[in-house]
Amino acid sequence: AKLGGVDLLVSVFDDVQQDPEGEETTLAALMLAVTLFENGNVTAQDLLARNLTQPSSQSFFVHINQVLKASVAALKSQKRKIKQFEAEIAAKEAAGLPLGDVTLPSLGSSLIPLIEVIKMMRRMCMGQHAQLQDIIRSQKLNKVSFNFLEEVVTCLVALEPELMRAIKVREEVLVEGAIRGFLMLADAMKGPNMKNQASVAQTGLVDLGDRIFGKIHFEDLQPPGRPKRRKKGQDPEEGEYENAFWRNSSRSRLKVAVAGCLLTFLEGTESDAIPNQMLTTVSWSAIGVQMGKCFRDLDRASEVLDYGRLYEEGMTYYSILRTLLPYDSEHTYIQPLLQRHRKAALFFERCTGFIEIVRDARLERIFFPLPDTCLKGGALFKKDFQPMMVQDCDLQEPDNKNIKWIRNMVALVEREAFLAVVRSSVFAFTVTRWELMCQGTFYLSLVIHLCCIFGSYVPFWRREAYEKHLATHVPALTLTDAWYHDKVIPYFLMVTNILSFLLLVLCALRAFSFTNAELP
Repeated sequence: AKLGGVDLLVSVFDDVQQDPEGEETTLAALMLAVTLFENGNVTAQDLLARNLTQPSSQSFFVHINQVLKASVAALKSQKRKIKQFEAEIAAKEAAGLPLGDVTLPSLGSSLIPLIEVIKMMRRMCMGQHAQLQDIIRSQKLNKVSFNFLEEVVTCLVALEPELMRAIKVREEVLVEGAIRGFLMLADAMKGPNMKNQASVAQTGLVDLGDRIFGKIHFEDLQPPGRPKRRKKGQDPEEGEYENAFWRNSSRSRLKVAVAGCLLTFLEGTESDAIPNQMLTTVSWSAIGVQMGKCFRDLDRASEVLDYGRLYEEGMTYYSILRTLLPYDSEHTYIQPLLQRHRKAALFFERCTGFIEIVRDARLERIFFPLPDTCLKGGALFKKDFQPMMVQDCDLQEPDNKNIKWIRNMVALVEREAFLAVVRSSVFAFTVTRWELMCQGTFYLSLVIHLCCIFGSYVPFWRREAYEKHLATHVPALTLTDAWYHDKVIPYFLMVTNILSFLLLVLCALRAFSFTNAELP
C-alpha cells in the first residue's frame, strides 16, 4: 500500500473505461483491492480514504456503480436463459424427443465481479473505519454521489429468489455472494455508524430478512432410523451426505449473516426510531421459529449440522430479541414470542451474559455468549473449583474484603470532605491550581536546562564575526570557551538567577500546597 498500490488501484478505475479488456482489468483491480485491505489494513484504508475524498475520485465510484448494475443485469439475463432452457426441456419431454444434455446454465459466472466489489467494500469498512463507511454512503465533493449501501441491498434483493435453488444445486458463488453482502452491510454499520444505520433501515432489508427466515430451513443429514454411516469410501451415499452438510452449513451461515445485520441496527442506537421500526416490521414469528428449531436440534446436532454452529445461530436470534425487549414497552411483540418458545428462551438466557458500558454519556447493555467454563457443568460448577481457587489465588474472607472496601470508601469520602473545606477557604488555589503548579515547576526547570545547554555554544550566525574578533584578540582558550566566558556568562548568570528565584518561589508554593491540601 505504501509503495503506491492504492494509487494504482484508483488510477486503474480512472482508465479502465478506455481499455478494450476492461472487464478483465476491473476484476484484477478488484482482487488487488481485496488483497490490499485484507483484515482491515489501516494503512491502506487511510491512503484510500485520502484519495476518495477528492473530487477527482468521481470516475472510481462511477465505475464501481457500473459493475454493480452490470452484475444485476447479467444475473437477470442469465435467469431468462435458464427459464428458456427449462421451457425447451419441457417441450422436448412433451414431444417425446431425446433430451440430450439437461445441465442448467450457472448463475455464478455472472456474479464474480459483484462478489469482488462487495468483498472490497466490506474490507474497506473493517475495523470500523468511519471515514470509508461514510464514503460508501455519500461522496460529498463529487458531482454525482452514489449510496452503495442501497445498491448492495438492491443486489441482494435480486439474489434472494434464487437462494433456495442455489443451495439445493450447490451454486456456491451465488450463495457466497448473498452471505458476503449481508456481512458487508453489517461492517458498514458497526461503530456504530448512525447515518449508515438509518440509511440501510430505509432500504427494505428487514423485509428481505423476513423472506429468508421464512423459507430457509435445515434438512436432516440422516433420516430417523438410518444406520450410522460407514467410513469414507465404503458408503455409496457419502457424496450426498457431504452435499447435505454443505447445504445446511450454507443455510446457517446465511441466516447468521442476516441476523447479525439486524443486530447491528441496534448497536449504540440513540433513539427509538430504528427499534420501533424493527418491532413493527420484522416477522418475529419466523425468528422465533428459527430460534426454537436451533434449540431443538442441539440434542441431535450431528444429524443437522454441528453443535457449535447451531448454538451460535440460536444465540444470535436470542440476542436480537433480548436487546429489543426494553423497547417493547407494551409487551406486544417480544415478550409473547419468548413465552411461546419458553424452553429455548430459558436455555439461551442461561447461556447469555451482559455488561453495561458508557457510550457517548449513555449507559448501554451489551449481551454476549458466556464461555463454557461459566455454564452449568463447566469449571465454575465443579466441586473442587473453590478449593483450587483458594490454593492458587490469594483469596481472602468475604467479610474481611468488605471491611477493607468500606474503610477505603470512608477514607475517600473523608479526603473529599477535607478538600471541599480547603476549596471554600482562601487557600483554594492549593487544590484547584495543583496541576498548574506542577506543570510550572517542570517547564521552568526545562528552560533552565535548555539555557545551560544551548548557551554553551557559539550560534552559527555569529561564528564568523566572532572568529574575526578572536583574530585580533589572541585568546588562551578555544573558540567555544572564549565565547562562553565573554558573551554567555554575564547574561547566563542574570537569567538563571531570575529563573532560579522563580523556581524557588514556585517550589515553595507547591510544598505549601502539598502540606495544606494533600498531606493531611
